[in-house]
Amino acid sequence: MKNLLFYTFFLQTVFSTIHAQQMDDKIKTLANEIAEQMVKNGSKKVAVTTLDYKGCSTEFGKFLAEELTGNLSVSGRSITVVNQKLLEALLVQNKLTAQGLLEAKNDAAKLGQVSGIDALVYGTITTLGEDIRISISIVKLPTLAVFGYAKSSFSLTNGLKEMLSCIEFGTSDRTTMEKAPGKPAPEKTNCTGQNTAGALFSMKECVLNSKSLVCHFVVSNNREDRSDAKFGYNSRETYIITDGGKQYSANRIDIGNSGNWSMYGNVTEYNSIFGGKVNATIKFEVDDSSIKNLQVFELKDQGIRCLNVPIVSSNGISPK
Repeated sequence: MKNLLFYTFFLQTVFSTIHAQQMDDKIKTLANEIAEQMVKNGSKKVAVTTLDYKGCSTEFGKFLAEELTGNLSVSGRSITVVNQKLLEALLVQNKLTAQGLLEAKNDAAKLGQVSGIDALVYGTITTLGEDIRISISIVKLPTLAVFGYAKSSFSLTNGLKEMLSCIEFGTSDRTTMEKAPGKPAPEKTNCTGQNTAGALFSMKECVLNSKSLVCHFVVSNNREDRSDAKFGYNSRETYIITDGGKQYSANRIDIGNSGNWSMYGNVTEYNSIFGGKVNATIKFEVDDSSIKNLQVFELKDQGIRCLNVPIVSSNGISPK
């Protein structure tokens, strides 16, 4: 029996390693295809936006953007690649959004003028049965004319399924459900607080599924002195107490394009630019699918504490 369990674990590990290597290879191929099409078009400077899944941003979409950015930067072509943090800073400083760049030539022109970016990579993630399809388009700034296209597919593993949970809201399925007639609207939370650096944390909602609870925030900076708000954050300093009396610490926090895992115990530094606003998520691994509200939600290192926070289930309504 022990030998069988060990063999099963060994095979799972091998298959997982093979799948990860295959994904790495396919992402490198995508990056090379993008780079080749940029050189043919004469584009010199490129930025990659987070790939969209059903109208919202996901961990997998952010992961792909980071990987494509990294692989483009070492593609060997004579192109300059803008990293994700710099792109976010440029958008915030100039009051632009990634979606707006693809819809308004004026916004695209403005980004090109202030940064020198002359090409933008964007894409969509689509689930097709047991596969994930990645579709990439490359547009010229400021005209927004599409001059390149690439695609790839991956096997839809359980790990990838978890990474497809929305971390920003657009036209997601859950948003549609909340507005559907006959569905009771979820309770709204009033959990808002300002940390010692002057950054404002405003909770949108906490969403419960079978294995995790994810709380969505907006982090903004409207300091009176118009300066940036620099602060550090650590997942281990954030915890919840449920209506059943159970306490959980956060497993991961993402603010903008930065992230912090509790397993490492380190502090992640973040600079909230004056006038800027970014989405943030705090994820807790839970073993209770009946949570209806949180007695306590506390970001200890930010000095923010909220009581009686309502929970929304993954189907978009409050648990009964």
